[in-house]
Amino acid sequence: MLDYRIEACPAFQLIGKPLRVSIKSGENLTRIPQFWQVCLSDGTHDRLLEFAAQSVVFPRSTLGVCMDFEGNMEAFTYLIGSEHTSDEVPGGMVVRAVPASTWAVFRCVGAMPEAIQNVWSEIMSGFFETAPYRHGEAPDIEVYPPGNAMQADYISEVWVPVKSK
Repeated sequence: MLDYRIEACPAFQLIGKPLRVSIKSGENLTRIPQFWQVCLSDGTHDRLLEFAAQSVVFPRSTLGVCMDFEGNMEAFTYLIGSEHTSDEVPGGMVVRAVPASTWAVFRCVGAMPEAIQNVWSEIMSGFFETAPYRHGEAPDIEVYPPGNAMQADYISEVWVPVKSK
């Protein structure tokens, strides 16, 4: 059984750069890490860290957000972003509202992207079958605090919105 905690969180806004992906043939497992590399090298990530410095819910953290699901979660938009507390919206970025929600928060330890992909695999392979929750009506969020995400002891989190069954 996965170790998790439950967090209630007020509504907030996200800002970030979106990418539409599919889970078919593991497309998401290759395209999302490639997307991170692009955002790290083209200045997007640095710009998002400026917004993250003002974050309330996810202080100083970059976020990976899964939203706008189609079908049985077979396709979705992946947003590399941060919490948004200003009126500024740089070109190529979008702002999205996230409703107040309750979240199951899973701790992730290890180097990216393998560690986060392993936690997602564990969540998707049975969490909702055994937990007293169903998926909520908000995005799934990966939280990447400051630090070296390539280190074996890097700590991140996966926030999954939940509602009681």
